[in-house]
Amino acid sequence: MQNRKKFICILISVVLLIFILSELCLPALAAGFLKKLFYDKADSIDDIKVEIRTFPALKILSGKVDQLELETEGLLVNNLYVKEIRLSYQDIILKKNGFSGINTLLEAIITEEAINNYFRAEYGVLKDFQLKISPEKIILLGKIEFLSMFFNVQLSGNLVLNDNKDIYFVPVHFQIENLNIPVNVLKRYIEGFDFSFSIKELGIPLDISSIRVDHGFIVISGGKSRIYEQF
Repeated sequence: MQNRKKFICILISVVLLIFILSELCLPALAAGFLKKLFYDKADSIDDIKVEIRTFPALKILSGKVDQLELETEGLLVNNLYVKEIRLSYQDIILKKNGFSGINTLLEAIITEEAINNYFRAEYGVLKDFQLKISPEKIILLGKIEFLSMFFNVQLSGNLVLNDNKDIYFVPVHFQIENLNIPVNVLKRYIEGFDFSFSIKELGIPLDISSIRVDHGFIVISGGKSRIYEQF
């Protein structure tokens, strides 16, 4: 009887030890996996923080995570530099090359400078263009060739989300040199330039719902059951 009690005590101690070690180690291992995933998918990242909450942590062994919070600074992917991004998820399933889950929070900041650098890198025709962003208006300045002539052009318009959650600059007014002209004269020509960008290139679940324009930057927001917070 004494030996049996001793055996039970040892067994309980071992189980408790395994439980404690799993609570300490498994979330850190899962966070390390997710950090590596982001580093692999991005061209570069200045800083990244990952916090995992799962109980019991042993669920991580089956690839399940209850909640995930992630913050990055200076994330560069396919020539688009995202100054800051905050993400939250719940009901996450870890996979070999990624994860799935419900994106409950998305807040990302992209600066005017980053958008201009992206346009120059991705669209040769836009190398001489500059986008200026403010809450009052968004202006695109540059030079275009039209009817075998070069014109200095100023376009004012809006940044909008399309159905695919790409962000487009949609012009609503043109000024060519010192002449004001109707929108429809150059609308089709300008639309052919495709002034657009996206933060979906990471290939992770992103629930993008809106963009907000501020002085010199934009904020991309989203997430199901989201509570809005500013950076």
